[in-house]
Amino acid sequence: MQIILTSNYSPWSNYCGGGQLSTHHLATSLTRLGYQVDVVFTRAIAETIEVPDNLPYKLHWTCFPGLKSRRNSSFRRFSSIGVYYKVKKLINESNKPVVTHANGEEAALLSTLHGKSGFKLVVTPRYPNLDRVQHQIPNPVSSLLSFRTARMKLLGLTLNGADEIVPTSSYTRKLVKKHFHFCRDRQMKVIANGVSDSFFKASWKGDLRQGPILFYGRLEKAKGVDLVLKAYKQLSEKIDNPLWIAGRGTQERKIRSFITRYNLDQRVRLLPWQNQDTIRSFLEQSSMTVLPSREESFGNTVAESMAAGVPTLSSRAGSVPELITDQQNGFLVESDHTQVLADKIHNTLASPKQTKTIAENAKKSARYRFDWLKIARQHADIYETLLAADRQILK
Repeated sequence: MQIILTSNYSPWSNYCGGGQLSTHHLATSLTRLGYQVDVVFTRAIAETIEVPDNLPYKLHWTCFPGLKSRRNSSFRRFSSIGVYYKVKKLINESNKPVVTHANGEEAALLSTLHGKSGFKLVVTPRYPNLDRVQHQIPNPVSSLLSFRTARMKLLGLTLNGADEIVPTSSYTRKLVKKHFHFCRDRQMKVIANGVSDSFFKASWKGDLRQGPILFYGRLEKAKGVDLVLKAYKQLSEKIDNPLWIAGRGTQERKIRSFITRYNLDQRVRLLPWQNQDTIRSFLEQSSMTVLPSREESFGNTVAESMAAGVPTLSSRAGSVPELITDQQNGFLVESDHTQVLADKIHNTLASPKQTKTIAENAKKSARYRFDWLKIARQHADIYETLLAADRQILK
């Protein structure tokens, strides 16, 4: 069996989210299990990308028809064309059955390859907000030409052509079934994302009195970074902990303006996006993480923080309650409530014995649930089952 993974952009692109990182880690883990793995990422025209040496899988690039990789680029719809031709070429060159595992709209045209011997398509949708989805099965041409809903239409086309749909959370499975009527009767096995071994190796210092409160990830309204700032402003005279915000995104200018307006320059440290090792170092130094997302299809930063054994405060939004059980392996508040968030931060820092016990529980539960090798085996079982069913039919 040959496995091909696809994703718009890459872990080393200007824009990188959970989908790109998960594709890389899944490919690495599948390779460690002995599978032949090819990965197709898209690369923007004007982007220079530094790729790490000695990747364990075979990397392929196809053109992303925009100058830079951006989360909401209007050119994302056209990446499906380049991905189609690259995957088709790899299938034609292979002498083995091929399973392609995609993330979303980049695979919209791959279902047309089902006539190829042994080809199977698995899709893991990674969209926390599907409110603008068209409920009918979309047409490929209209999907490419539609400006407002192209990405969701292409996702619908991808899902309709998939042999298996494998969401990362029960929340995402529910969304897909709700918004794509043709998926309602489909069985979907939920397989969580994993967490890099680097986070499991973290050694949290446990300084609840003066360690920085940490937010990291995309600086977007959906991730709740504005809530963190507002809650911290209310607490700044009650606690000695500084606030560190690490990331990049559309809210950066507003964050800087907020810091200046309320004279928080000496208390709030705004940091650019960091590599994995630096994030682990931040987690080790932190008192706690505050990650109050308004929407999540999985919650990679939440899982990473738990794996590092850091007290993790998030919100009851999207899939997060599937990761955290309040007061057992983390802390939850209702989404979009600044005062409640501020109170929870204060109470967490003021209860060191309980907080440290909960942080230890988080690390244990993360080790059991988010190990990439274990997760790769679950995906490989799905691939093998699909191909075995094909062989049975041929008999």
